[in-house]
Amino acid sequence: MFSRRDLLLGTAGFLATVALPNQSLACRRRRSSNFPYRSLTKWGGGEKTIDAAKKWQGTGFIIPSGSPGDNYWVVIVPSSTDQWSHIPTRKCTAAGCADLPRAHKSYALPNSPEGGLVGKIGSSEPFFVGLYARISITALASGGELSLICNDDLVNRPGFDDNSGSIRVSYYYDDFR
Repeated sequence: MFSRRDLLLGTAGFLATVALPNQSLACRRRRSSNFPYRSLTKWGGGEKTIDAAKKWQGTGFIIPSGSPGDNYWVVIVPSSTDQWSHIPTRKCTAAGCADLPRAHKSYALPNSPEGGLVGKIGSSEPFFVGLYARISITALASGGELSLICNDDLVNRPGFDDNSGSIRVSYYYDDFR
């Protein structure tokens, strides 16, 4: 039996292409010659627990810059059951708190749900992850490390000082097919 890590790294010619919200994996057969799977072990992928009380947290998942011939995505899937709090009296999933107003300009990603999961690759502009994100590598001008954060106020107090909880996040490569 293969472990979750083996499946993510493509052991025995298999590769996880879907991580369902309940964290089970659906796999399909891939030929080992398909790019980028040949180099997937070198590039990484995996899981990390993102703490709501910390600002930008690197995952160690380095994503190369894109070029027109690159037909693959980076997929980010947080746990749909984990919760965190960016306000002491509220708990949110990675989708954020839908009944609160949109985030202010001093938040990690303005005009997106407060308390939601936000990501960025290298020095790129932040993007909303929510419960699922699929980013085309061809759209990236430059690569870098995938970093994640709870969408909260980066400048004003209490900001991250009153946050609690964490959310588990999986990330990996997939192709356009």
